[in-house]
Amino acid sequence: RSFFADSYPFSEHTWPSEKDDPPTTGLISAVDLYYRGELIYSKVQEMETESGKGGWFLSTPFRVDLLDPKESVETRIRYPGGDYEAWVRDMEESMKLNWILIDPVKKRAANISSRDAVSAKRNWLTGDLEIRFSTVVTAAETWKEVDEEVGGEVHVREVRLGVEDIEGKCLKGRESVVILQGLLVGKRSRKDGCGEQRRGKGKYEEYVEMKTEWRKKKERREKFQDTIFMIFGFSLFVLLWSFILLR
Repeated sequence: RSFFADSYPFSEHTWPSEKDDPPTTGLISAVDLYYRGELIYSKVQEMETESGKGGWFLSTPFRVDLLDPKESVETRIRYPGGDYEAWVRDMEESMKLNWILIDPVKKRAANISSRDAVSAKRNWLTGDLEIRFSTVVTAAETWKEVDEEVGGEVHVREVRLGVEDIEGKCLKGRESVVILQGLLVGKRSRKDGCGEQRRGKGKYEEYVEMKTEWRKKKERREKFQDTIFMIFGFSLFVLLWSFILLR
């Protein structure tokens, strides 16, 4: 009952204070991926987060892969061919993901997925369809391989959890574990499920808008700095030649 109470509601992220216990030395991911209510992939995997033997984890970009690079999972989903964009929209609406993070030491759990997909787009580098499930601080992604012309079977090629900052830069294990710990200890929302599902995508869209605005401000700031440096350099050049000519 306590596990369900922890993992069913949406978790509000809370930054751990200095008085809080340090992050646990091991976390467990329990993942279920659904298409139109049918389970198409499920896995439980433990990730080592402590120093020592697994010390590389804390100092490298955080990433949890549930499938090996050469591994794929067959599904009953088929791409019928034809209108690819309509099929992408259907996939976004039909896919659901539960990614439950478990702290076995502190006996806490949190579903860090948005449940419903927040975006679906084609990866133009690989040609695969990328579906993203997200909270404001985490994202899990899955790829499906399709043939746009004639259709075919859909395979799950990658299920991945990552943590990134507002610049899109992947955070290292040390910072990522602190963020995940904040989701585990954060308060749980008690609103109705439908409203929470809409809120999950809405919060992600707000985050994307904030990220875009932040990038624009950064570009304007860098452009202003470039202008100042240019003026300073030109002024220094004029001052130098004035000094030489007036000697």
